Amino acid sequence: MFTWRLVLIPPGIRGDRVGGGRWIHDLFPPLPLDYSCKFASPSHNGIVLDKGDSARADNCNKMRWVVSDATKTEISFGRVDPLMLMQTFHNTTMYFVGDSTSTQNSVDFACRFSTFLVEHKVNYYKNNCRWSRGSNHCIPHVLGGAGIEGFTATFRLDEHSLTLHSRRADTPLAPLIKKTLEMASPKDIVVLNSGLHVLDGPKLATMLDDINSTLIAAQHRGVLIYWRETTAAHFDTPTGYWEKSISDTQANQTAYCVNHSALDREGAWRLSTNGEVVPWMRRRGIFVLPTWAASFAFPGQCHVGMGKDCLHVLEPSGLLTLQTDLIMSALLEQYPTYA
Repeated sequence: MFTWRLVLIPPGIRGDRVGGGRWIHDLFPPLPLDYSCKFASPSHNGIVLDKGDSARADNCNKMRWVVSDATKTEISFGRVDPLMLMQTFHNTTMYFVGDSTSTQNSVDFACRFSTFLVEHKVNYYKNNCRWSRGSNHCIPHVLGGAGIEGFTATFRLDEHSLTLHSRRADTPLAPLIKKTLEMASPKDIVVLNSGLHVLDGPKLATMLDDINSTLIAAQHRGVLIYWRETTAAHFDTPTGYWEKSISDTQANQTAYCVNHSALDREGAWRLSTNGEVVPWMRRRGIFVLPTWAASFAFPGQCHVGMGKDCLHVLEPSGLLTLQTDLIMSALLEQYPTYA
């Protein structure tokens, strides 16, 4: 038996290594494959990647994460109507700050609101490495290629408006998080994530300790802060996270993305940094968006793929849908009273 239920966090969608659930077929995904979204990246589009073949992209988009409650009834998030959520915003500013997976999260979120788009600006990068501010060394993108560095967009419905900023930094991320929290005003929303370029929980927790006072000050000013769990990857390594050992197979194009059944779940959880960072956030009253368990179970074929990118998922896809549903559900419940 399956039912839709609009709740903030359905029982079973847990932010830990034992969070249970499964992916099912969804006939009505919120974003169709042929959608026109100004923020989407062609390098992450399944139809483009597969040279016009839409079978893989369609299958990965029509997926929905469900969990079982105490009565064995499978439940999931009811979809939040962007119109309903838009009506709760009044000159609201929202920030997504994190690595490239955070950018994907922000793209899907923005595409849901594209009906209300008034103006936008997208920044792209096209090089295989990017110079970090304040230093003379080049931070390489493991996967190279082109993609979205960040964007700013304004959405409006009558007197309701939302300005969305997507800000990306791979490493070091602490300065960008600190700067964003310092500039955020009361009633602003900040969605944070980091970890994939650290893969060291204690190290990331130490980084967060350094910005603890800034974070607390933002909370006291009335900034609504979320932390999204670091997602899983599906490279052909013991944990699924990228390792230098697969560089040769990637170079000769024999690498491939694997399903979670081939991975060490405990090891993947340890590397994700969530074991240390999630408790850190919760102790400070920051709402954690639990996405790791679902991302770990997401099919390997739904990544950009070719063995070179087993981290980013196709746009649109079920995992990005889940991440957006989590944020929209949380905002629908929390923001009207918060603001």
